[in-house]
Amino acid sequence: MQKIGTYIVTADVNDLEGWDVSSLATALESLLPQLGIEVETEDHQYGGGGLRMDPRVDGDLTRLVVDLVEDLVERVVVDGPEGQEERVQEIAAEIRNAQGATPTENL
Repeated sequence: MQKIGTYIVTADVNDLEGWDVSSLATALESLLPQLGIEVETEDHQYGGGGLRMDPRVDGDLTRLVVDLVEDLVERVVVDGPEGQEERVQEIAAEIRNAQGATPTENL
């Protein structure tokens, strides 16, 4: 899938039980690239984390992807990355459907 955004993991994650920047980034790197989303870390930055969409992506698609990805990240934080592959495939299908027949049409 073509890159449509970047998920930034910041030092705020260190406050989550069982997670730090590196471990969450590693967990997300096993899932988000399948959705066209790169994972980057900002080990010493607080705030400003989360999904940054490519500005060329259509506004409706951006809102959909942000909602779906934030839900997925929450699931990973609570339940771990194991067993999330099916959800990633569902999200990928929703993104493709929202993009229409031509995947780059909305970019």
